[in-house]
Amino acid sequence: MAQSRGKVDNRARDVLEWERIGGASKHTLRAYKRHLAQLIEVLGKEAEHDTLTAFSLQTFMGYLRLAGLGANSRAQTLAAAKSFVSWAYGEGIYPDSFAATVRGPHTCDHQPSSSPQRPAVRIRECPPTSGQHRSPQHRDAREG
Repeated sequence: MAQSRGKVDNRARDVLEWERIGGASKHTLRAYKRHLAQLIEVLGKEAEHDTLTAFSLQTFMGYLRLAGLGANSRAQTLAAAKSFVSWAYGEGIYPDSFAATVRGPHTCDHQPSSSPQRPAVRIRECPPTSGQHRSPQHRDAREG
């Protein structure tokens, strides 16, 4: 059943209610609400649904980077926005799921390993994108 298109802010409330009814945890709902609020703040509270496009979403990602958010935070925010667009597409609000074309930050999996050599290999394979090395392991991997 297609809903009226309306404002992004109203549709964001609808998707949060849909997630709540679907059994999303309170932590997931709180995170989605925070991420969608960031998007709405940038688009404008009165933004119509057609304000949100692949271009505006990519621009939003650049805004978050300039605001100093880390790659993981930007990736989580983008995931919430993509989920929103996917839901809106399913509801007939958008003609396609354009958010799938938006690229997120390059994140790496820096999980600890039982092998002391393995973390250094992972760091070498996927260095931080900012060019700044935040930990001794990053410096050691770069120098070694």
